[in-house]
Amino acid sequence: TNNKMQEGKESIPRKALSVCQDLETLLSILGCLAYVLRRCVFFFAVMKTLTIISTIFIPLTFITGVYGMNFEVAANVIMLTVSICETTSKNLSFVLDSCAVYARAQ
Repeated sequence: TNNKMQEGKESIPRKALSVCQDLETLLSILGCLAYVLRRCVFFFAVMKTLTIISTIFIPLTFITGVYGMNFEVAANVIMLTVSICETTSKNLSFVLDSCAVYARAQ
């Protein structure tokens, strides 16, 4: 039993040293995690600020773009589109009427 006690006494400093090294490693990891957490909080604050700024300025940019257009050109494009649609509908109605007349003749 004395031999086992002697071995136990000799292994205690080694185990204590191992525990201290493990504790230092854990503290180092904890320090790294604290740094990462601080950076994440900072980036979250930056993203929150950018989101608020975007929420304000993106709709304003759209409204400015719409009201800053040359309305004469836009009006001409709209009128051209309407006239094309009217012409197409007249041609379509003519074709449908012709088909109806042909069907009655049969």
